[in-house]
Amino acid sequence: MCRNIVPSAVTQRVVTAFRAKIQPACEEIARHGMPVVSPIASLTPESVTRFLVGGFIEVRRSWMEDPRATARPSAPWCWR
Repeated sequence: MCRNIVPSAVTQRVVTAFRAKIQPACEEIARHGMPVVSPIASLTPESVTRFLVGGFIEVRRSWMEDPRATARPSAPWCWR
């Protein structure tokens, strides 16, 4: 969804709206995760929030490209 070199105005509005909707949840996740993240990485809650938003956008984009794709993670450590 975000890979277009020259994205359409509709795509941009959809991405902007989706980002706005998930931002508060990502902020909350980042806030709750900071006690674990802080000791091992010098990250701010804002940077963790941006990372989470970007990850959700990427997952959504990849699902839009291939809705038949399974939800199974590709990393072996997630298979348990």
